[in-house]
This record gives sequence, structure tokens and C-alpha cells, in this order.
Amino acid sequence: MFNKLIVCVLLVFPQFSHAEIGVALGINITFDFEVGITVKALSSDKIDEFVVAVGATYYPISKNKIGFDIGFGRTAILNTVFLYGIDIYKDSSYMSVGYVNLSSQSASN
Repeated sequence: MFNKLIVCVLLVFPQFSHAEIGVALGINITFDFEVGITVKALSSDKIDEFVVAVGATYYPISKNKIGFDIGFGRTAILNTVFLYGIDIYKDSSYMSVGYVNLSSQSASN
């Protein structure tokens, strides 16, 4: 599954090269029930867009404190982003929610 996700991200990411890159700050929760603070680069800074993300996470109460991840998700109103992906370093799936400074117009405008 991990290899398939990487291939999908690498195939989809160039399609978003026309958009401005967004930066998100948020919380990761792995399926191993570890919680961390994350910073991610997103493929778009537009509202209501499908995005691909790469980032790093700090897990303050975990044995392995650092994680590096890739994922995908969607931006939403109120400058939020919801993501799902794989933490490459910890070898664990995660869900994430965060704040991103979104542009006021959507990509369809």
C-alpha cells in the first residue's frame, strides 16, 4: 500500500503545479494512537480543492519523536485542511487536520 500511495502522489502532484503552494500547521493522529504537531506543504492554497501534502511531524510523547509524511486531502472553508496519508519514518497511517492560509477565491473561479 505504501508504494502505491507514493506512486499516486508523484503522478498527481505535477497536475497542481499551476497553483500557489499552501503551508499548513496542524495536528496528526496516527492509527497507532500517537498525536503530533505537524507542518505540511500543500499542492494548492485554494478553497475547496483536492490537495497533495508532504510534511514533518513532531510527536512529543512518542519514542520516535519525528515523522515525515505524504498524504492527500481537501481544503475547506474557515482555512482548514483535512488530510489522510502515511508517515514514512514511523511506517504508520495518519489523519490530520490543520490551519492553512487559503486564497479567497476557489480554483474554479
